[in-house]
Amino acid sequence: MSARHTLKEWIQEAWSAGLLFFNSSYLNAVVRLQGQESSFYLVAGKHDENFPFWGTTFDNILLLDARLQQGWTASASSLEGLKLALSATERHAEIEYGGEAYEMGSGRAHARTDEVSLHFSAPTIALEPRHFGLKRYLKTRSRFIPGVCLSSQLMLRSPGGPGWVKLPCGRVSLEALSVFGYLEAGLFSVLTPKFWRAPYDYLGLICDAPDEQALYVSWAVRPFMTEDWLGQATTAIKKRLHDEMTLIVSGQPPRTRTEPGNLFGVDTNCKLLFGDSIPLGDITLERMMVQTRDLRGRRWFGLKERFLHPWLE
Repeated sequence: MSARHTLKEWIQEAWSAGLLFFNSSYLNAVVRLQGQESSFYLVAGKHDENFPFWGTTFDNILLLDARLQQGWTASASSLEGLKLALSATERHAEIEYGGEAYEMGSGRAHARTDEVSLHFSAPTIALEPRHFGLKRYLKTRSRFIPGVCLSSQLMLRSPGGPGWVKLPCGRVSLEALSVFGYLEAGLFSVLTPKFWRAPYDYLGLICDAPDEQALYVSWAVRPFMTEDWLGQATTAIKKRLHDEMTLIVSGQPPRTRTEPGNLFGVDTNCKLLFGDSIPLGDITLERMMVQTRDLRGRRWFGLKERFLHPWLE
């Protein structure tokens, strides 16, 4: 960019050349909330404009009563009543929701609307940072996927403190919650060809065993089927974008250990409990609460995300 060009002029020139420049960010949490007699699993995501693709946005919560196998879900482009906040130092997180949610369970889909209220906070522990510039991250350099993605994964852990989950008619109420899970904070600054998109598969699970604090996370970009040479070159690069890890917390004071791969043999062919289908233009995002087991027979609960499009591989 020459000295005489302003940033606005440079962006306009990029647009004229068929390129987009935009910023976006998100906070996404998968958490177990443990009371004396009940446990809940919460998935909550708050996304700025242009996430996951240019011109799209959504917020969503999924809440599961693990004992009753009953759940609640709410989604909107901007979900009123949902708050996910990180302190300036990223050492403390707060999650809150108050509003309507569809009750799911007993084979019913969107059977009725309930008022759901939850609030808790927890200190965070930074996991291995995942900061990468795509041009530097990929072994094969390419002008087709420029951009930078900054993603911090934070573990949430609190042995017990103020917080609650409240449902109507006093059916379920938890207080003094024990909190365990993770929160991912992502920031994108992208210069990319117009309408370039990278749908992905995502799985974030928490072990349900009371004597084990463990997380399993995996993701992989799903390329579009294509026959032209440019699309095939881009597809080859997208297939390199994947990751898988297991995190274990043990001891007192707690010690964290992160291992690559699926350490406990968690079955990634999960059982769908409930979820929402979120339209994002011609692509649909399925955001689902799922259940599975590991090789020891222990249950795991959490989030599965999958994009649907007839041209996805």
